[in-house]
Amino acid sequence: MNSRERVRKTIRFEEPDRVPLDLGGSICTSICAGAYNQLKKYLGLSGIGAPEIWEVFTMTVRVQEPIIERFGLDVIPIGRRRDVMGFTRTGWKPWRLPSDGSEILMPGDFCFEEMEDGGYRAYPARMGRPGPWSFCMPKGGHYFDPPASSGAALMDAVTAEAPRVDLKKARESLDEIEVDPADLEHFRNESRHYYENTDYSLLAEGMQIGLPAGEGIAYLTNTIIQIRQDPDYVHEMFDVTAEEAIRRLRPFLDAIEDRCDVILVTCCDFGNQQNEFIDPDMFREFYVAPYKKVNDYIHKHSNMKTMFHVCGAVSRLIPHFIEAGVDILNPVQTMARGMDPENLKRQFGDKIVFWGGGAETQTTLPLGSAADVAAEVKERMRIFKPGGGFVFNPVHNIQDLVPPENIVAAYDAAREAGLYDKAR
Repeated sequence: MNSRERVRKTIRFEEPDRVPLDLGGSICTSICAGAYNQLKKYLGLSGIGAPEIWEVFTMTVRVQEPIIERFGLDVIPIGRRRDVMGFTRTGWKPWRLPSDGSEILMPGDFCFEEMEDGGYRAYPARMGRPGPWSFCMPKGGHYFDPPASSGAALMDAVTAEAPRVDLKKARESLDEIEVDPADLEHFRNESRHYYENTDYSLLAEGMQIGLPAGEGIAYLTNTIIQIRQDPDYVHEMFDVTAEEAIRRLRPFLDAIEDRCDVILVTCCDFGNQQNEFIDPDMFREFYVAPYKKVNDYIHKHSNMKTMFHVCGAVSRLIPHFIEAGVDILNPVQTMARGMDPENLKRQFGDKIVFWGGGAETQTTLPLGSAADVAAEVKERMRIFKPGGGFVFNPVHNIQDLVPPENIVAAYDAAREAGLYDKAR
């Protein structure tokens, strides 16, 4: 059974030969550059060249073919032409990680300047110069943080009056929404190349289609304030936003045809480690209908399953995700309250695919021994594997400073313990 067949059976809640493995299949299931370069060195693969930084914001990489083959990975990304920060994923040029000096490849339009504290401020070349919107990596840091990630900036964003849209004009202009032809051509060529020349399952990143609430705590908080102040406005705004998303989806789905198996629809975190950011009843009242409209459109016009990346303690929201037509939940933050793997599998294991939750990226993976990691992975396989509906990946991206032997232990254990009885 090849990777594409394996993933397709799994996301239909069928048991393939083994549980599919993902590392680098999306911007939410990847590995940071420092940990990746240490992994290559540990495996004796330093000679394969420097990795491309697929997402400058998180400093995560596009996983290279020798690593894919070594671990038996099953999923590769069909990514956007530009990353979240706006850097174009082409024209790669060498840079060195400030944390350890190892070599990486940055997008060709990546520009930076050194700050007074020894860190770096990054901006796309087309901007011409750094500004208040620049992304910053402090000295000793591992990521390029967005402007509103500091405490003061975040509070300013939260307490600022949320902008209101002229909804009548927004509806009237729906038919005027256009998608950059270069973006569509990129998706068409990338998906066709990997579909025709590999057996991997393809995961489409989506096109920043703009689902309700935006992505980020400040946006979500301001939306909740608006719900309290003017619920009718929010209902209509969400409906318009869903229609806008569908207008962007139409040409995108035409471009990739039926070559991709999964689409990453949104990355809006509705939970922290203790609770939801939003009352579950409020979520159902305001979010389910617009999300369902978008998911239904994807299901009607493609064969793809929809993936929602939602961090945190969201067990009470999962029934509403299912009602909204969400097929796949990632990253399955099993350390958060109410996210016990046994309970999740028992309640929802035949209704929503768990893509992640295979190893704890906050504790066991960085701090445990290789034996600890292998034991945890095997236990997660025991819980999540039966009946399909589980793709192995740790809880979110693997962070810098994770020992390479622990990463190897995780994926070797997953490949071994992920076998179904018929394949043993």
